[in-house]
Amino acid sequence: MCPGPSQPRHAQPHRPGAVGRADREAVHRRAPEARQVGIRDEILLKPGRLSTDEFEKIKEHPTIGANMLNQLGLWDRERQIIRCHHERFDGSGYPDGLRQEEIPFLARILSVADAYDAMASDRAYRKRMEEALILRIIQEGSGTQFDPLIVTAFQKAYLEGKIAAAGPSD
Repeated sequence: MCPGPSQPRHAQPHRPGAVGRADREAVHRRAPEARQVGIRDEILLKPGRLSTDEFEKIKEHPTIGANMLNQLGLWDRERQIIRCHHERFDGSGYPDGLRQEEIPFLARILSVADAYDAMASDRAYRKRMEEALILRIIQEGSGTQFDPLIVTAFQKAYLEGKIAAAGPSD
């Protein structure tokens, strides 16, 4: 279970902009309502590094999304997946600094899928990344950003052709 904001957090070291770009892209692409409610386009679409304050604002989007799902009457499980999809396997993610199996299993899967999608899509400030680079970045994040078992399953599915290589955006 992903704890709520009233429960203790682990230490969450970060570098402004280090993870924020993928976060901005994911929010901008999938949750326009969350942008309107809590995160301004100036932050989401900023081409350079985020300030500390901007990154703190970005880190609110999983909680905003989970709260929105609550308003739509979706189940706790779905809210937990959305809330926890930016937690990192090593505990340095957000919003709650969960680590390893503290992160719901489906949120660990979504984390890899969301990262792949963000890197494989054109953005206002960059073209999609090359497939080989995307796969290398995901592999390099195994054990730190991503659950190693999920990365292994992703790689296997990719090599078996079950995950189509992303093409240029329309």
